[in-house]
Amino acid sequence: MSTASSLNTPSMAGPTPKSLDDTPPHNSAPSQSAPDVGRPGDKFLLVFILVYVLLMPVASALTRPTGYFSLFLDQVYGPRDTQSILMVVGLAAFHTYSFSAVVSVYGQSSHPGGYQVRSPRLVKSQLRGLPHRLVATHEALMDVFPLLGTTAAFVLATHSLAKNTTGSPSVTLIDGLFLYAFVKHILYYIVYLADIPDLRSPLHTFSVSALLSVLYELYRGSA
Repeated sequence: MSTASSLNTPSMAGPTPKSLDDTPPHNSAPSQSAPDVGRPGDKFLLVFILVYVLLMPVASALTRPTGYFSLFLDQVYGPRDTQSILMVVGLAAFHTYSFSAVVSVYGQSSHPGGYQVRSPRLVKSQLRGLPHRLVATHEALMDVFPLLGTTAAFVLATHSLAKNTTGSPSVTLIDGLFLYAFVKHILYYIVYLADIPDLRSPLHTFSVSALLSVLYELYRGSA
């Protein structure tokens, strides 16, 4: 076999990539489609959704008049009324859109090139460690704040359907909002920054379940 013909023979290793962008990642999926089988993540997803529902009675029990969290609020806060709802939402809004937002910008400024005014979102994906968590906590609070605002609005709008003897919205409903703020804006925020993922996800789940329990209590009161 001549040297010329051997040079013209295609390589069995495939064409040489033109650049690193042409090189597929080492863990890329094969070209052939895998059989449609149940993945472990599918079952995990169903279990996680079930956990949200199962934690609702726990949150509701904590916010009953004799619940541990309500008794705690009696000692550290005092009587709750409509103004308490506005205070919870206001503090949560300040923490979400002011305090954590400034902390997020501080985290982004740790980038070697400093804070990128022209493309801040591109820089976020390049952060690691504490700067990344400073940004991620802000985004995590923003993700759930609309649910808090919606729930609080329903409590205020339907308070005539769930009144206690003072004519204010049920203390159980108000304490549910307090419970969410305490878990999400204090415990969850601290745990996320401290990089304790084993506690971070359960705290997030429980905080959302607290709001879901408030909505369920409203539904029961209006049914």
